[in-house]
Amino acid sequence: MTDLIDSASAELEETYTPDDPDDFPWDISGDPELVNPIPQFTVQNWRIVAVGHRPEDYMGRDLLLGSLMRDERPRAFQWMSKKPLAWMNEMVTHLPVRDQKQALQFLCLHLLHRENLARLLDRFRFSAQWLRRLWRCRPCGVLTEWVGRADWRTERDICGLHWLCPWCFCRRATKLYERLNQGPLRNSEGRYLVRAKASVTALEIKRGDAIKRWVEQHGIDHEMGLPWDMRATIVQRDQFAFVRGDLGAMFRCEAAKLGVTDGLLFHQVGPHRTAQGQALCFRHELSLLGLAPEPPEPAESWFGIKSGFGHESTRLDHPIRIQWATLPAKETNALRFLLMGSSTDYPLARVPLIVHERTRNEMRFGIRGALALHPLFMFNAMQWREHHFMMKRMHLYRPFGTWVGALGPAKEPREDLIASESDLAAYRQRHVLTAANAERRDNAQTRRKHLLALARPLVARIRAEQTQGPGRKALREPLRASLAEHGVIIGANDLDWVVTTLNKEPKMASQGTQSPAHCA
Repeated sequence: MTDLIDSASAELEETYTPDDPDDFPWDISGDPELVNPIPQFTVQNWRIVAVGHRPEDYMGRDLLLGSLMRDERPRAFQWMSKKPLAWMNEMVTHLPVRDQKQALQFLCLHLLHRENLARLLDRFRFSAQWLRRLWRCRPCGVLTEWVGRADWRTERDICGLHWLCPWCFCRRATKLYERLNQGPLRNSEGRYLVRAKASVTALEIKRGDAIKRWVEQHGIDHEMGLPWDMRATIVQRDQFAFVRGDLGAMFRCEAAKLGVTDGLLFHQVGPHRTAQGQALCFRHELSLLGLAPEPPEPAESWFGIKSGFGHESTRLDHPIRIQWATLPAKETNALRFLLMGSSTDYPLARVPLIVHERTRNEMRFGIRGALALHPLFMFNAMQWREHHFMMKRMHLYRPFGTWVGALGPAKEPREDLIASESDLAAYRQRHVLTAANAERRDNAQTRRKHLLALARPLVARIRAEQTQGPGRKALREPLRASLAEHGVIIGANDLDWVVTTLNKEPKMASQGTQSPAHCA
C-alpha cells in the first residue's frame, strides 16, 4: 500500500513538473535584495513621480484600484487606504492634492503585494525563480522611478506573469483593450456591447468522481489511503476543469440566447472567505464580453434581465446567477467600462447602461468590468502555489465566434523588457514551443472535425444495432472497427474525444442548448 501511495504521489507531482526554467530550484543567495526582503524598503525605493491623467492612466487605475475598492474581500486594503501609514503620507506630499488619494491607494496595493511576496520567499526560499521575477517587476498604474541601488533593479524589468502580478495583469488588459478597439469593435455601428459576470466558490461545487477514478486507477483500496493534501489537490484541479469546461460552455450558451455569439470568455480565480472569516478557498469568476445585434424588442427589456445557469448540473446545489450589463457599442467609454470597470465614484447617470434593477443597486461603487484584479495577497502559500500551477498554462481569455483570429497577433514583448538574460533565454524557448504547440493544435482541430463528421453516421448505426447502453465503452471499440473498415486508423485520444462529443449531443439537444463543439 505504501508503494502505491508513493507511486501515486510521484505521478501527482509530475503534473507540477515545469517546462519553464523559472520553476526549477534556484539559490537566492546571489541576489542580496532577496536574502532578507523588506517590503516597505522596496516600496519606498519606487518613488511616485506623477499620477497620470490620460485615458489609459485612468483605465489602469480603475482596473487595479477600483476593482479592490468595490470588492468585499480585501478589507486590509480598504482599511489601509483610509488610514495610511505615516511614511506613505510622506511619499505623496510632493504630488498635487487631487492625486494624493489614488497615490495612497497605489502604495497600499504595492505594500500588500510586496508583503505577500516576502512571505512566499520565506516559504519557498530555494524553490522557484519566478518569485524573483515578481519581486523585480516594475509597477504600473502611476509613473514611478527606481531610486534604490542601480545594480538591484532596472526600470525595464517586467515579469510577464499576469496571473500573479498585478502590474503585468494591468499591462495585459490594456493591450487587450487596444486590440479590441482596433479589431472586432472597429465597425460595430448599431450593435450592443454585452458584459456578463458569474461567480461560484469551491464550497458551492460538489465533489466529482476525480478521487474515485484516481484510486481505481492506482489500485488503492480506499481514498483515505491518500494523503489529505493530495486529495485536496485532486479536488481543486477537478473543480478548475469543471468551471472552465462545463460551466464555461453553459455560460456561453446563455449568452447566445441574447444573440451574443461573438466575444471573449474569461476565467479568473481568486480567494474566497466565508462570512465568519474561517474557511479560505478558491472563488471562480466567469466573465463574458461580446457583441449582440439589435434585439427584436426594446433593448431595456431584452438585455435588462435576471437569469442564471447550471440548473441541470448535478454538481451545483443551486443555479449560478448572471449579472448582465449592456451599452451601445458606439457609446463613449463603452469598452473601457465593460472590460476594465469604472472608478468607484463615477456618476452612472451619465451612462446609458442597461441592467436589471438588482444589478444597478449593486453598482453603487461603479461598474464592474469583465476583468478585475483579485486580492491574491490573501492566499496562503499553498493556495498561491496551486493557483500558480493551474493558471500558468491558461490564457487570460478565450475568443469565440468571429472573434477567433479577429484580434490579430499579440505584440511580442521587446527583448529589453525581460528581467534578465536567464529570463530572455526562457522566453525564447517558450516562444518556439508556443509556435509549435499552436501548429499541433490547429492540425488536431482539423483532424478531429473530419473524424467527427465521418463518425456521426457510423455511431448512429452502431447505436441502432447494439443492445448495450450508450456509454463510451460501448461505442469505443465498435467505432474503431467501423472506421478501420473505411480505411481510417484513429488514435486513443481522438477516439475518446469523438465518442465523448457524440454522447453529449443528444443530452444538450434535449436541454435546448448547444454542445461545446457547436458553441465553438
